[in-house]
Parts: sequence; structure tokens; C-alpha cells
Amino acid sequence: MQFIREPKNFEEENWAYLSIGYHNGKAVLKDEAGDLYYMECEEEAAPIGTVVSEGADIKSIGELSEEERIEILQIYQKE
Repeated sequence: MQFIREPKNFEEENWAYLSIGYHNGKAVLKDEAGDLYYMECEEEAAPIGTVVSEGADIKSIGELSEEERIEILQIYQKE
């Protein structure tokens, strides 16, 4: 997994996801558009506020069971 890395020679790094919480063994992530994603990891690997790069194993919450997806949406999605 790749989390934080300093850019070299003024290159720009793609930081698309921010860790906003942790739910049942998964870090809950949000992109700039406000869409929710998850990454299976230990809580210490992506604490709240950690910026996660595009190269990590990130999946859409749409791939979760309906029950777990609804729980995450109720907790983390702002209307």
C-alpha cells in the first residue's frame, strides 16, 4: 500500500482520497467529488485525515453488501 510520498522534482502526485472514518475493518474514504469508497486495512494504516493515493487498493462502496453500504451512507454521507 502506498499512502504518503513526497513528490520528486516538482512532479504532482494524484491524491484523490481522504480517510474520513473506519467501519468494520475498512477505512472509509471520500474523493473530491464527495463519493465514498473503502479500503480494507488496519485502522492504524489510514487514520482519519490520512490522504490516500490512487495507487492503493480502493473500491467503491457499491461493491459492499447492501446492509453495510447503507450503514456507511447513514454515517458518512452528508446531504
